[in-house]
Amino acid sequence: MIYQFTTRAGGRITYTSTVGAQILHIVGKNPGPRGVITVAEVPAALAALEAAVARERARPPEEQQAVDPHDTRGNTAEEDERDRDPPVSLAQRVYPFVDLLKFALREQEDVTWGL
Repeated sequence: MIYQFTTRAGGRITYTSTVGAQILHIVGKNPGPRGVITVAEVPAALAALEAAVARERARPPEEQQAVDPHDTRGNTAEEDERDRDPPVSLAQRVYPFVDLLKFALREQEDVTWGL
């Protein structure tokens, strides 16, 4: 399932099912094929996302995903290079969604998905 979040004012962002569901859980919404974050709910959604990002940043480095440089698993050089890339943080994943929420708040429009 793909989540496409939109506003009537013209904003749109698309996430895979895993990331979209994660974001919806954070903002207190049930993942599903359709839904809405009303203008009145946007400030709380923004606060929840900011808190989740702050919790992630507060985790000690040893709790974050690590890649063993000695584990080649028979990968090609390109796959090994990709494995060494740091994981995409929650902050990076939610940044576009935060922008969409701020836009929706400024325009006084709800954010919907699947509608």
